[in-house]
Amino acid sequence: MKRTKRILLPEGAVALTKEEMRVVEGGTVDLATREVYLNKSTCQNVAAELLRSKAVTGMTALEIAQEIYAHAVVRYKFEAVKNVPGVNGIYESAANGIHIADGGDTAVRKAAYSLIWSMF
Repeated sequence: MKRTKRILLPEGAVALTKEEMRVVEGGTVDLATREVYLNKSTCQNVAAELLRSKAVTGMTALEIAQEIYAHAVVRYKFEAVKNVPGVNGIYESAANGIHIADGGDTAVRKAAYSLIWSMF
């Protein structure tokens, strides 16, 4: 009889689908934008798992959590802007998924993620 290894996730962790954990060369992870990411603790748990599995490097857990959370906030709390010229591109970017690359995003986007984290 073949034994199967089991991975125990920390309490409150959200299991990601294989598609969500799709890791591309260079430590880039694409996550679907999900409403559950409106919870900061969930984002922190996902960030910790991404670092633990080395799916993403060169970022802190907080930076990863802030990026995930910011995408969810824009997607689910600001849906009304999707038809506003000049702003709709930001909404579309957040709605189309969360692309986390090794080392993180640009300084401007990181600042925006941090601001959203602290405001909502």
